[in-house]
Amino acid sequence: MKRAIIRKIALSLAFFQLFSGGLFHNNKKDIKPQLGNCEYVLVDNQNVPIYQKVNSVTGNLETISIFDDENILTRQYGANQKVFRTKADELIQDPLIREELESFFPSSNFECEDDALFFYEKYLYIIYDSGCGYAAAADFVFHLFEGREEEFYEKFGYPMYTFKDGKIDFNYEIFMLKFFNYYNLVCREDYESIDKWTLKDLYEHQAFRIAADNEFRKPYKNRDLTDEEYDELKRLETEHEQKLKEVGLKARTTKKIPVNMGIPVDARYGYLYVYLALRGVNIDCYYEDYVKKLEQDNIVACDRSILYKVKSNGEVEEGKDYNGWHYVYVTETGDQIVVSSWGEKYILNNSVATDTDRIIFSAH
Repeated sequence: MKRAIIRKIALSLAFFQLFSGGLFHNNKKDIKPQLGNCEYVLVDNQNVPIYQKVNSVTGNLETISIFDDENILTRQYGANQKVFRTKADELIQDPLIREELESFFPSSNFECEDDALFFYEKYLYIIYDSGCGYAAAADFVFHLFEGREEEFYEKFGYPMYTFKDGKIDFNYEIFMLKFFNYYNLVCREDYESIDKWTLKDLYEHQAFRIAADNEFRKPYKNRDLTDEEYDELKRLETEHEQKLKEVGLKARTTKKIPVNMGIPVDARYGYLYVYLALRGVNIDCYYEDYVKKLEQDNIVACDRSILYKVKSNGEVEEGKDYNGWHYVYVTETGDQIVVSSWGEKYILNNSVATDTDRIIFSAH
């Protein structure tokens, strides 16, 4: 009797599921607004994969924007220089990033692969420390090419974004690294600043590695040695200690001088103009200082500013006072000036900003 009742209940549930959500249910998916959880559809896959976003309210397909409130949780509200420190190891594993680093600093020039990786990590830290201008430049370029993914690939030689883990991940980092290298290494040839920034850390790393290196002892481990083997081991230990002293001396006598390799305000972003022109991207660019009225798509640098972070739920955090030149990219104007900074959404209090300079771009 009990089994019959259970079977009857199970059949009833099965029919309910069949009619309400199975074969007899229409296949149109109900889409509800959900921050940070966008749905994407592959619309073209010829030269580079091209996606569009499913509008979370209407279900219509839309061009993917780099300034999308729904993407805040996926680190997509513009470029973010912080990743050059927080995800340096991961970036170095990226074939495009590694190729660009190797083109200026070949790993074959280092004593070992470990030293090369350490140097690359420290080099990426420089962009983290001075990267707000490069992030703002990336915001302008990627915004310019929204919906033109194939053209972006043709101009720059790498995809505008990749699709992984259900998310669109814009390739800001390779653009920022390449532009950083162009400005500092190609145009200015400023290798000296890089040496000042990295050499002390590199020598200290080498000293640590040498001190921990017992490879030369392995052939003699856990066995009785002949006189010849004992003499050879002592010789190797003496060489090892001497090498450690030499590297340690370099580390102690090398001063680490902080340098700022950011784009100076007076450069007027002329280097971005040339960098893009070399790739067949023609833009107009001019510069104004002491500006109070800002417009969308301006790159702004303030000597002092107050920024209010807009959280993913729309709430605004208490403002933070920033002193020293900092670049941001204006995404909205009106009652409030909304900007992209550190890959997140902020409100800029322009009324208290001092020495507000702006760079104005327009595409031909």
